[in-house]
Amino acid sequence: MKKRIACLLVVASLVPALATAGNWSIDDARSKIGFQYQAMGATLDGEFPQYMADIELDPAKPDQAQITLDVTTAKTDAGNPDATAEVGSPLFFDSRRYPTARFASSRIQPQGNGRFLVEGKLSVKGITRPAGIPVMLKTEGKNQRLTGTFKLNRLDYRIGEGMWADTSALANEVKVAFSLLLVPKPSRKTP
Repeated sequence: MKKRIACLLVVASLVPALATAGNWSIDDARSKIGFQYQAMGATLDGEFPQYMADIELDPAKPDQAQITLDVTTAKTDAGNPDATAEVGSPLFFDSRRYPTARFASSRIQPQGNGRFLVEGKLSVKGITRPAGIPVMLKTEGKNQRLTGTFKLNRLDYRIGEGMWADTSALANEVKVAFSLLLVPKPSRKTP
């Protein structure tokens, strides 16, 4: 489960190649990467509102796709004003030293019926670990909708150190959910 951490982000842009070959981008206005966690007994919903993706995918060869997703950690909305103010600090994402979290795909495995397992490496706060996340891909006109949900353990990436390492105050498990609308980039015209 913990290996699936960043895949949520990368997965967002990873599987879109099934509809059309070529480059894809994420329609930010119709996409969301969110997370849910327990703090002091309350359930909070947060969001990663700023991210960029580089997606190369040939629908005929999805196993050869290359996807990189970068999330800006300093822009994280933790679902509570106090938590949002703290999330970029050295105790959490340490956004000054590590301004982005990155997922880079290495393999996509078809699972049938529009489902895939996206494998790769997730790097958060200077720690890189293997990650794998199940995703679902649906065609929406010329676009692709990529969705998925997975759980990760924040302490594997040193997110929430010091007093926040106490899992009775801040749960270790974080549920990540995403819904990304992938749109084909316009093809470049050659002179």
